[in-house]
Amino acid sequence: MRRLLSLSAVILLIATFLAACGSDPTPDEPSAPEPPVVEEPDPSEEPAEEPAEPDEPSAEPADDLEPVEIFHVRTSIDGLWVEPEVLEVEPGDDLAVTAMQHLFGTAPVDPELSTAAPAVTVLGVERDGSVLVVDVDAAMHDTSGASMQEVAFAHQFAHTAAALGDVTGARLTIEGEPIDDLWGHLDWSVPIEPDPFALSPITIVEPTHADEVAAGAVEVHGEATIFEASFWLRLLDVDGAIVEEVTVMASTGAPERGTWSHTFEITDPGQYTIEAEEPDMSDGEGRAMLVTTRTITVG
Repeated sequence: MRRLLSLSAVILLIATFLAACGSDPTPDEPSAPEPPVVEEPDPSEEPAEEPAEPDEPSAEPADDLEPVEIFHVRTSIDGLWVEPEVLEVEPGDDLAVTAMQHLFGTAPVDPELSTAAPAVTVLGVERDGSVLVVDVDAAMHDTSGASMQEVAFAHQFAHTAAALGDVTGARLTIEGEPIDDLWGHLDWSVPIEPDPFALSPITIVEPTHADEVAAGAVEVHGEATIFEASFWLRLLDVDGAIVEEVTVMASTGAPERGTWSHTFEITDPGQYTIEAEEPDMSDGEGRAMLVTTRTITVG
């Protein structure tokens, strides 16, 4: 019995020692933290979408359009003149090319105007000093016109070129070759110069044909070559009744070309016609006096 108790004491002492060896470490010797578990990506899965790039700032608004003048023909009972229609084109365009393409390729917007310019293709435009040289295709050889048509076309051609600035005349070539004769009535071997007396005695620059304007003060302005600078300006309603009639003075009288303006007070919406009439200083002995009209809508 005494030996059995001694053996039990030894076994208890060994168990106590082994338990002490397997216990948690003391605070003075902390165990190293276990490394985090890193999950390997599954190659079969698509990569997450990258965040979208911020939108680019919107483009700056286009610059204001540039005006270019195309001269068309206005006729009366016994005369013809030329006057400009203003087109708005994109900035940066070659205005000379654009102007000539419209002169040779488009009809006027205003139904009271016409054109004597043939429908041919403009191949190129260049400057030779102060002369604008316009080259067109061979289709020009197949065109023809009476003397009045050729004169009208020459005036359109020269004034459209001169309106581009720093141009004293215009010369026409056909596929690079100079010409002497076109329709048999004028000499085209020299540059065609703009004739100031070919311009309509009175032009209405603004409003333009079929323009829509706000009710209230409607300003009308234009140019005139009028003896003593004075002429009649009328506002007519849709039935042709005179709403207002005034005498307008241009900034200068003939032979100089002046500018003029007048403001109508229009309160009632509707369609109106602006009418400008040159005075007859010959008491009926001279040509028929020109009457220029412009139809607008007041909203």
